[in-house]
Amino acid sequence: METYPTTDTTTGKPMPNCSLPISYGIKTNNISFISDSGIEEVRPKGRLKQTFDFSYKALTDTQYKTLKDFYIARKGSYSAFKWTDPVSKEEFTVRFKMEAFAAKSFAHNFKTPLYSLDVQLEEVL
Repeated sequence: METYPTTDTTTGKPMPNCSLPISYGIKTNNISFISDSGIEEVRPKGRLKQTFDFSYKALTDTQYKTLKDFYIARKGSYSAFKWTDPVSKEEFTVRFKMEAFAAKSFAHNFKTPLYSLDVQLEEVL
């Protein structure tokens, strides 16, 4: 199983840490339905999923390309991968929770543009 990039694939330098705070969430995995008598019923469907949302504030062009290529190789949310929480150092199996890879480009007066990027991950059960 692939691992979330920690190294810029072009330069070989370490990727920057994401900006804090990291948002941690819990997503329920319930099924709800209306019974024949008209009463709504809810049933649990497995464990709860953890979610992780974080940002990068200033990625270089090559760092941006490393993350974009990783997203494309996973086909967005199709393939799971290993990600290590930079705060707890705990490893999780996750998927991208993002429908699109959308970065914002800024600081065009430098040799290379800089990018900000919001990343959303969801634990795979």
